[in-house]
Amino acid sequence: MNQTLFQAAALIVPLILAIVFHEVAHGRVARHFGDPTALERGRLTLNPLKHVDPVGTVILPGMLALAHLPVFGWAKPVPVDPRRMDNPRRDMMLVAVAGPATNLVLAAVGAVLLGLLARSFGGAGEADIRRTDADERALERTVQLRSWSW
Repeated sequence: MNQTLFQAAALIVPLILAIVFHEVAHGRVARHFGDPTALERGRLTLNPLKHVDPVGTVILPGMLALAHLPVFGWAKPVPVDPRRMDNPRRDMMLVAVAGPATNLVLAAVGAVLLGLLARSFGGAGEADIRRTDADERALERTVQLRSWSW
């Protein structure tokens, strides 16, 4: 039970952070280029509840997870009004890129942190790598022997 809760938290917490930062990034870039719509509607917040779409954030992902299917979903889109921007064509492209770019930055930061955690809590050391190489050679010999027996 504890393992299941830990796994769920390890997936859900980063997912919520990614969703919130993704949506806030859209709104902040829109605000930077002259559109205060997201700010006016209270959507430039790190409060996850402001970004939850009941179907796309809770119901569908939950049902897919329970059915052991690939999980996907969506958040409530941040409102953006291109008419309030300085250069709508260029600015909307940058607003659109802001969310995925933020997700890429978060993924890179997460990978670095995960690597540091693995090293500090007994990640793969030099002895482990040698053992893994020996295991791979043994597996290769086993595969070769089995292919001869056919």
